Amino acid sequence: MQVCDTVITCLPSPAASDAVMREMLPYVADGKIWMEMSTTDEAEVKRLGAEVIEGGGTATDCPVSGGCHRADTGNISIFAGCERTTFETILPLLIRMGRRVLHSEALGSASILKVITNYMATANLVSCTEALTVAKESGMDLNIAYEAMKISSGTSFVHETESQVILNGS
Repeated sequence: MQVCDTVITCLPSPAASDAVMREMLPYVADGKIWMEMSTTDEAEVKRLGAEVIEGGGTATDCPVSGGCHRADTGNISIFAGCERTTFETILPLLIRMGRRVLHSEALGSASILKVITNYMATANLVSCTEALTVAKESGMDLNIAYEAMKISSGTSFVHETESQVILNGS
């Protein structure tokens, strides 16, 4: 933050974000923006965000959604929890990184949405796995089962991406 107006963190854990922010906080000043793109929890992003705000900067949580499949093609979704004026300032950056951007309002709200969508994806993955298990136990060709699920009301992004990973054994 010493020489940048905007700093993006996208780290593997809340502890890693905290460690990086400890190094950056002395350089927070008016006009500086911190964009936390890690998958973290609401309380932690609010705690660190309060420290950024106390230093005169602006904080936003903007985790990404869509997995590696979409990240590789620039087709990720981004949730942005921040004040509207901050959202308008960072929007040009966000649309360069992702295809769909949603302003979720208050700091911390985007982190809540990220956890909710992860929960939904996990529940969907469990149902896809169960469906493929039933198909296998019934002696069906799993590629045909996959295609049937894909063209039916049971399809989903998780099915179309993760079921392929299950079927190819990786």
